[in-house]
Amino acid sequence: MVEEFGVAEKNWIIDMYEKRHIWVTAHIRGKFFAGFRTTSRCEGLHSIIAKYVKSQYNLVDFKKHFKRCLTYLRYKEVEADYVSISGLPVLKTALEPLERSASNFYTRELFFIFRPMLVRAARMKVVQDVSFDSFVLYTISKYGSLNSSWEVSVDNERTKFNCSCLRMDSFRIPCEHIVCVLVFLNILELPKSLVLTRWSKNAKTSTFDSSGVTWESIILSQYGCLMDWCQQLSYVASRRQERFHLIRDTVMSLIEDFKIEDEQEKQVGAQADDSDGIFPKNPQSCRSKCRPSEKIKRKPQRCSICRMEGHNKKSCPLAKNIQQQTNATSYGINRNHVEKDLDADAEMEFWASDLEEDYKEQEFWAGDSDASVDMKLSEEFSI
Repeated sequence: MVEEFGVAEKNWIIDMYEKRHIWVTAHIRGKFFAGFRTTSRCEGLHSIIAKYVKSQYNLVDFKKHFKRCLTYLRYKEVEADYVSISGLPVLKTALEPLERSASNFYTRELFFIFRPMLVRAARMKVVQDVSFDSFVLYTISKYGSLNSSWEVSVDNERTKFNCSCLRMDSFRIPCEHIVCVLVFLNILELPKSLVLTRWSKNAKTSTFDSSGVTWESIILSQYGCLMDWCQQLSYVASRRQERFHLIRDTVMSLIEDFKIEDEQEKQVGAQADDSDGIFPKNPQSCRSKCRPSEKIKRKPQRCSICRMEGHNKKSCPLAKNIQQQTNATSYGINRNHVEKDLDADAEMEFWASDLEEDYKEQEFWAGDSDASVDMKLSEEFSI
């Protein structure tokens, strides 16, 4: 990078390089972190989640939009798997055999990271090789920079490669120095020891083989690849009659074989469940700890008034009779009081009318106002 931007002779670059022993990278060099530095992983994930989740969302909205984010990530994963499995990238370097081998092994993203190493390897050369008992040590130098050198060790079986730059140990991707040794040894295909399983196209296949679980993304990517290949096969085979009959018979035979194989696997699984092997079974049923099966007999209902069984005080016939008698008695008493009150009112009206006639006869009544009448009545009663 320093040479790429032309700052190799700058004083501040030289001073910074002299302090490289205190760099953080110097402490993590040679240890595999899959290319992550500091908090790059969580920051990258947070930047994706921030596109879907906002701070003002409640719990329900957060769950809905977070599921949208997961759906997007899974879709991108399936899309990347499909792009890696179907088709090959365009070869651009002079080391075409190694580039083709890398495109077959690596996923598309990792291949684009590895291809610049093939370009840089053209500027490297082997200046010395020393043989030992179990390995060979190669000294690599860069064209135009004789002061810089690296050492690559290769075992006698050519299966293990180690470089002093520690890029292979840090990222599990061959550096340009190892590629230079491969070219020097005329190796046309990348050794399997240089291809990390997690960077390869078969990473999920190996995970499935070890765990026995088929991920949905694997099924979708495989389905997409088969659809693509079947379309190409249909286009080629449909143009000739003999090819059409051959592909038709082959496909029908494969379908029947796969159906029979699936049925056999189902039967084997059912037999394994019924056998007394190590497969788990349902636990033995035990007595329930809930209410007993027989109902407890309750005491008969008894009335609190007549002390008879079969009814309560609200539906007691004796209580109804008592209530009726009480109502009749109270009605008679009230009727007598009302009649007496009516007789008293009649007597008062009769007395008032007699008093009025007496006043008229004594000539006190002369059409006076109410106030004068009241005064005359008060004088009459006071006398």
